[in-house]
Amino acid sequence: MFKNFSNKQYFNSDNISYKENFIFIHIPKNAGTAVSKAFGLETSKHNTVKEYINVLGGKKYDSFLTFAFVRNPFSRFVSLYNYARMEESYYHSAINPESAIYGKHMDYDILKHASLDEAAQLLADGKLVHNPPHRQWNSQCFWLKDQQDNINVKYLGRFEDVDFHLRNLTQLLGKPLASRLSKINTSSKEPLNYRTLLSNETRTILETYYKEDLETFNYDF
Repeated sequence: MFKNFSNKQYFNSDNISYKENFIFIHIPKNAGTAVSKAFGLETSKHNTVKEYINVLGGKKYDSFLTFAFVRNPFSRFVSLYNYARMEESYYHSAINPESAIYGKHMDYDILKHASLDEAAQLLADGKLVHNPPHRQWNSQCFWLKDQQDNINVKYLGRFEDVDFHLRNLTQLLGKPLASRLSKINTSSKEPLNYRTLLSNETRTILETYYKEDLETFNYDF
């Protein structure tokens, strides 16, 4: 978290651009690393709307173009699962943890031999890590709600139509992308269709766990 810091250089590393006047709310596994690079952000961290408001104040937060991307919760769960089980990824390493930005993924050991069905049950049982700063499994609403429990971003795009929304954002910001969108921090298994991977029991677990996301963002199985 960044609440003890007040200089703009540090804030810029937390998805805030003072020059372009935007804040990108980076929800885990929603193409956030690639989007950050496309908009010229040097690094990308996961902070909630509440945390930005706590640091900046509500009036200052509202002065920025705030945006985020949401994703089908079933697809996102599969992506989170695959990512946690990778021996090597953009940020993590189970082989050489000391050489990785964030060491070994905190759920690698519990998930490396777990099936998707088992992973969903572990999630429902509260056995996957949720402690800050590792909050990947939280709902997407968790990242986007303010202190009044409202979704508080000015532009909400869909992962499934990321290129379309990036074009809209470049027009709103009045600037071209710093680089072309590319796949970063992904797992090799992500193209698989979640509908062929999830059992009926797992579907029910995820429908319950991510009920708010499904209803708020109008997703279904």
